[in-house]
Amino acid sequence: MGTKNLSSNQISSFLNSLSYWESINLRSTLLKAQIKGMSSEDAYEQATLDYEDPKNLEFDFERALKTGI
Repeated sequence: MGTKNLSSNQISSFLNSLSYWESINLRSTLLKAQIKGMSSEDAYEQATLDYEDPKNLEFDFERALKTGI
């Protein structure tokens, strides 16, 4: 399936299936890919702060799928 065919529902469903730690790790990885020089510790801290607002992860994940970051 191409990423152009992924619906927002499919992305939301996938992200909702992740455990807390999987969500944190994915968000940390996306942050480090987007922000050059961001340390793992800073990315982890930001990911834990962002956890309560899943829209950040959803937006960044969808952007990464569509653009490759």
